[in-house]
Amino acid sequence: MAEIVPITRIENLPEVFDLEADRTIPDRVLAWVGSDGIAELWEVRRPLTAAERQIVEGRVRLLRSALAPSPKAERNRLEGEVSLMLGGFTVMQKIDEVAARGIIAQYLQLPRDRPFWAIVEACRMVRNGKAGLPIQYCPNESEFNTIIRRLVSDYERRLNAAERLLVARVRPPPQGSKVELFATHPYLQPGAREARLRNPLSKRLPWVPRSLGELAAEAAKSTGPPEPGAECA
Repeated sequence: MAEIVPITRIENLPEVFDLEADRTIPDRVLAWVGSDGIAELWEVRRPLTAAERQIVEGRVRLLRSALAPSPKAERNRLEGEVSLMLGGFTVMQKIDEVAARGIIAQYLQLPRDRPFWAIVEACRMVRNGKAGLPIQYCPNESEFNTIIRRLVSDYERRLNAAERLLVARVRPPPQGSKVELFATHPYLQPGAREARLRNPLSKRLPWVPRSLGELAAEAAKSTGPPEPGAECA
């Protein structure tokens, strides 16, 4: 597997949504997709082609780079960003340097596995009053980490979907002839029509499926000897 190079600058991030990799290819091959666009049953109707697999694997590499933990070499820069964020609050301006370093370390302890760009962006959102928090109060660690989690959540969801698509199993072909498969359809089993009629929703439907037995009985009733004098076609 190729080495993952963390993305540190927000302008270098991949698009949150890639039409080809996130929508078009899954729509071609997934056996079933949930109403929210996320596959719940991870089976594919056919294997990915070489071109499709290359596109999805490229998407995975980009998303992994976007979500890679902050490099250790960037620790000082992160401490500086957190210091600027906290320094804007009066309560934080009254503590000494030793206490300040301890508080900064606490703020960076939980998001140590988060990407550099997300931590920096969270700090700047707080400073700019765009984090959705009361601007007169210093955010606690939980609030700070919630901001970071929101920033990366879409990328995590896309990465999870792409990775699962690459390892999804191919749905086995149905066994039996078309006649056998038709005969075993749940709408055509004995009692299916009665069950549908008992459902209040079915009263609004113009057509209710009938079983093979009911269809055969109706056909037998409508088939009989021709009436006297009737012309045969």
